[in-house]
Amino acid sequence: MEAENSKKCSCTESCEFDVAEGLENFPVYYNGKSCVKIWKSFKYVSRCIPGPGCSMEEFEAKYEGCQCKTQSCSPENCLCILRFGMTYSDEGTIFKLEQFKESTDQKAMFCSPIFECGLNCLCGPGCSNRLVQHGLKYKTEIFDTGSNKGLGLKACELIRKGAFLCEYAGEVIGLLEAKRRAGLLQADGGMNYILVLREHYNDQIAEICVDPTKLGNLGRFINHSCNPNLWMTAVRFSNAVPKLCLFARRDINIGEEFTFHYGGLQEKVCDAGLPREHRLTELICHCASDNCTGYLPFEESLYDSA
Repeated sequence: MEAENSKKCSCTESCEFDVAEGLENFPVYYNGKSCVKIWKSFKYVSRCIPGPGCSMEEFEAKYEGCQCKTQSCSPENCLCILRFGMTYSDEGTIFKLEQFKESTDQKAMFCSPIFECGLNCLCGPGCSNRLVQHGLKYKTEIFDTGSNKGLGLKACELIRKGAFLCEYAGEVIGLLEAKRRAGLLQADGGMNYILVLREHYNDQIAEICVDPTKLGNLGRFINHSCNPNLWMTAVRFSNAVPKLCLFARRDINIGEEFTFHYGGLQEKVCDAGLPREHRLTELICHCASDNCTGYLPFEESLYDSA
């Protein structure tokens, strides 16, 4: 393990530019040796932005903040923490990972909301209930995987279990627009990066679609794995729009590729045993994990005719 931690990352030696163009706290390196066509149609954004069909009310809605006039909120007195519970440790790691440990039951992990202190709160910027909003804290590198996966993202420094890596940022679009884009991508044989978040409130279901294909951040370059080292959950602060946030499921070593499950919150996976004519995706999974299902996950709602 010590040998792995000391392994050098190429980002310290050969990378030519910062893909984020200074929009992140730390550079997102790229060595510039392959796939240069992608940058002609891609623009980096550090946060989700409103797109066609999204509800502007969700971007404009503000939550009531806490009245804690301290540098960091106390679990006994903070309105935000009392309402939604403690989320982060003093070391800046997420408690949910400790609660569910190495569970692969994604549905159980998404049963409770996460709200950070936000713009309407009186606590200081160093509050322990503010983490995702501070953005990227680690150096990363976009690289050519040298396989059918194309580009990927890897760590340039050790990242501890439970640490926040990044948001899966892009355009927030409506379901009809998401279906339209997914259909065009399917017809062209392109990769679908659209994720659908579906949340249940009593007897209502709220959906939000995030598309980082042309407007996105480093999360767009993270490949799928059936046995990922990142875990996704929704986090909110200040307004009603959820951030799809990626946390380390375990320690991630220098030079190791980041992966998450493309099934998102639902983690629906196409059954490799289904007859070909009934599969909703023909994209082969190349994660090579022991529990690989053979095919990439799919979001059925993007391809139904309703």
